[in-house]
Amino acid sequence: LRRAAHADVVAGRAFVGDVEGRRKDGTAVHVYLSARLVDQDEDESAVVWTIEDISEQRRTELALDRAKREMEVIFESAVVGITLVRNGIVVRCNRRFEEIFGYGPGEMTGLSTRAWYLTEDEYTGVGAQAYAALSQDNYHCRQQQFQRADGSTFWGELQFSRIEQPARAAWLVTVSDVSTRMNLARDLENS
Repeated sequence: LRRAAHADVVAGRAFVGDVEGRRKDGTAVHVYLSARLVDQDEDESAVVWTIEDISEQRRTELALDRAKREMEVIFESAVVGITLVRNGIVVRCNRRFEEIFGYGPGEMTGLSTRAWYLTEDEYTGVGAQAYAALSQDNYHCRQQQFQRADGSTFWGELQFSRIEQPARAAWLVTVSDVSTRMNLARDLENS
């Protein structure tokens, strides 16, 4: 640390660092350090150091990072498809969502939700119904046929809920392939 700080300080630059140290009692402390020569023309030993205890901030960052990693594992291992949609565009989705709709990894990001529907009328109709329901109780669920990337269809159950993000709204959408259940129900009705 002294060598790194010395190199910066004698070159006329401020040294900044983020290090873990020990308090007098032996407990760990995370600090943000900065050092600068008092006067370039004076003795190199005239250095002003500032030290800020950022232990709590560091603990918070580590907890947030751990929570983010845990949520990522849940998101990616869910048995239902999950996507985040903003302005009718897929912002992000898990691998299961891509599999249900027949897309490869990353192919749905940036795709219009129009690609899910068989016709333009279905797309606009579902949107109108979903937005009306979401404005009432922030939830909408429906079962209908959807279109895969290859043009084939499947019965899906779609659930929408609105989530607020800083300065803009987005929709959390989950989908389950319920083709087997729907086909079984249809077969029972016909027998």
